Amino acid sequence: MAESKRRENSPMETVPIDVLFNILIRLPVKCLLLFKSVCKSWYALITSREFADHHFRRNSLSSDRLLIFSGEDNSLYSVNLESPESSPAVKIPFPSIAERFSRKNIVGSCNGLLLCVCDETPNFEALLINSSSLPCKRIPKLKVPLNCLYVNYGLGYDCGVGDYKVVRIVHFLWGATVAREAMEVMVYSLRTDSWKLVKQNFLDYGTPKSKDGALVNSNLLHWLFWSYTLNDHRIAGFDVCSEEWSEVPMLEYFEGNDSRVDSRKHDRVDMGVLDGCLCLVISDYGNFHGQNVWVMKEYGVKDSWVKLFDFTDICLIGSLHIAPITYSKEGDEILLRRDQLSRVFWFNLSEKTVREAEMRSVPDYRRVGTCIRTLIPPSANGQIGDEIWPRSGKDGLC
Repeated sequence: MAESKRRENSPMETVPIDVLFNILIRLPVKCLLLFKSVCKSWYALITSREFADHHFRRNSLSSDRLLIFSGEDNSLYSVNLESPESSPAVKIPFPSIAERFSRKNIVGSCNGLLLCVCDETPNFEALLINSSSLPCKRIPKLKVPLNCLYVNYGLGYDCGVGDYKVVRIVHFLWGATVAREAMEVMVYSLRTDSWKLVKQNFLDYGTPKSKDGALVNSNLLHWLFWSYTLNDHRIAGFDVCSEEWSEVPMLEYFEGNDSRVDSRKHDRVDMGVLDGCLCLVISDYGNFHGQNVWVMKEYGVKDSWVKLFDFTDICLIGSLHIAPITYSKEGDEILLRRDQLSRVFWFNLSEKTVREAEMRSVPDYRRVGTCIRTLIPPSANGQIGDEIWPRSGKDGLC
């Protein structure tokens, strides 16, 4: 009897919990997902929300990052960012509810969680997905106002209450006789699993020009607007903690060139985030389709806008646009995406040279972005092991 009892107790289960915690917290997500199967005590620890939060805080600056591709085949693919050209792409399974939709896009990323929108449906189906093939969360549907022009999304984290929030901006026309532009801002809380309307004190910023919110510091989402009053672009930031809007100083990229000011609205300005800093890509149609890439080195400080590089060689870029994705491991190159083409390439900052990045097993894709691999589940209080919404298929990241 005693011998049988000894056989039932695995040696792993006798390790003190604090010792086990300090060992496992240092391991990458890929290993931890496998180690859940060692024994019950390991499973309970690794799938706990407390462990997931501690693991993220310890490893948030690690190199365990992924490139995420939204494929033209309406699938998601991930590639290890440390070795993108030698690592094969891995398909991230969608929940079964999303398989019937023919167009799915990743529109936001925060702490390893991805915001996926199926935008072909009348009211837009939205899902929260963990990039390491952990459970999915289906977000309650919202009706879209009639005469809708644009729907913009963003995902952020409210560290004050430990809540992930989705921001939706709808730009539409209203009025019985004279159509006027209007905007509606709704915020979804994962903690309460509900939407609410927030006050719209940003209407003076103008018409939204960017679709996906550019996230800085996990809680600050940004959109680009065009102001017909100022004849200029403006940047508005939404803090998911205070749920308040504020203006971020815009780069005066035509300052001192009065002949170009009136044609600003004809140039394309795209906004994103590069290494945690706001980033602008300005396509100057008065300069033979030249493109300039700027970053805001110190958030909120106008004088901290710095030009990283520019392209003026029409043979290299032509009429295409570029989008910076991330720095290389050594920091001497930037991974760029060529708009409207399923191609990414490395740009050497010092030598000003370009080389194409060959991605293995990645089909044609519409979008590409980055995220960190984490254990954080897309649920308010549930454990990582909880199946919030069923997946289709068995493949994933482990």
